Amino acid sequence: MNTRNLDDQVESTENGSIEVTSKFHDAATTTSAASPKEFNAEQLGRVYFIRHGESTSNERNIFAGVLDVDLTSFGRLQARRAGVDLKKKGTKFDAVYVSHMRRARQTCEIPLAESQALKSPNTPVEIDHRISEKSFGIFAGS
Repeated sequence: MNTRNLDDQVESTENGSIEVTSKFHDAATTTSAASPKEFNAEQLGRVYFIRHGESTSNERNIFAGVLDVDLTSFGRLQARRAGVDLKKKGTKFDAVYVSHMRRARQTCEIPLAESQALKSPNTPVEIDHRISEKSFGIFAGS
């Protein structure tokens, strides 16, 4: 059986994005459970989480939840700043996953255009419905 332990190093950037660097230990490849084989985190890659920019619901001080709303002009500026940060760091993505919500897709598209951060122009941006917010009922104004 293949088991993995995950040691996360979480770093928050100036623009609010969160960078998680993970180091995996594969118990099946070790000779002793006390001395796991270590892998270089750069070989395994990094996972970046970027929260959507300010939305029209944020601007009205309500939870958007499942409401499909757009970014405000400030939210688009935040997304561009994330793109500048990605470009400055030289970040390149092998894969990109985003929620189906407009605010998330906009926050994804703007930094990618700004930074040219896809490793290949053929790298698809995968819309994944499992990455979504929950309904907040009356708190979302519904």
